[in-house]
Amino acid sequence: MIYILVILVIYLFLIAPSFRRKEFVQKKYTHRGHHSEDQSVLENSVQAFELAIKQGYGIELDVRLSKDDTVVVYHDDNLERLHHRDIKVSNLNSEELKEFNIMTLQEVLELVAGRVDLIVELKSGSQNKLLASKVYEILSDYEGSYSIESFDPRIVFWFRKNASDVMRGQLIMPIKQYDNLLLGFLINSMVFHWLTRPHFIALNVKSSLKNPSLIINKLLGAKICWWVVHKEHPTYMKWLDAYIFEYFNA
Repeated sequence: MIYILVILVIYLFLIAPSFRRKEFVQKKYTHRGHHSEDQSVLENSVQAFELAIKQGYGIELDVRLSKDDTVVVYHDDNLERLHHRDIKVSNLNSEELKEFNIMTLQEVLELVAGRVDLIVELKSGSQNKLLASKVYEILSDYEGSYSIESFDPRIVFWFRKNASDVMRGQLIMPIKQYDNLLLGFLINSMVFHWLTRPHFIALNVKSSLKNPSLIINKLLGAKICWWVVHKEHPTYMKWLDAYIFEYFNA
């Protein structure tokens, strides 16, 4: 019995976020900026970011690498959905992407200029380490408040190992939404947390709130950020530390 208790204590110690607790600067974050459902205000655009800043909302945005290894702000890996061009972002350099009004992370930071808090989501790909290192290099010179998050535990681990000062989060969605159900089960079970020790868990609104691993991590000090919140979702729960919303004024 004593051995089981020792193992349990060691496990809880290993997955605890940090002895140095980190907090969200703001509670409400616009999803890809304060864009519109019909994309008349385009997601991850200057207009979407300016609207968020004007109303005092934090901003969640997505980053990935262009062909010339520039960190650009764009959600999809392909231009098809927003620009009707079947071209991968990684096949165009940053200058070519400007034709589609796709900004670099550096340009977005200069636009925001510390006026609101940022959550930077790193999109997983074949160059995770390069993306993480470039994002950290850019953010290191930024004087505003920010945190990072990713679906990929390898990226979250990179920040724990190489940039432990940065508030880091693990994105989680329901198991059935993962292409690999085993990976989805492992991420939802939070078995990687002894490696990543995220400061916050970015939980999809359709995920179970009765997940024992979620409850344990919350009790150990992990913050909970809900995404993507729409008007019909409640946002008053005591356990909710922040939320990412879209298509309405929170």
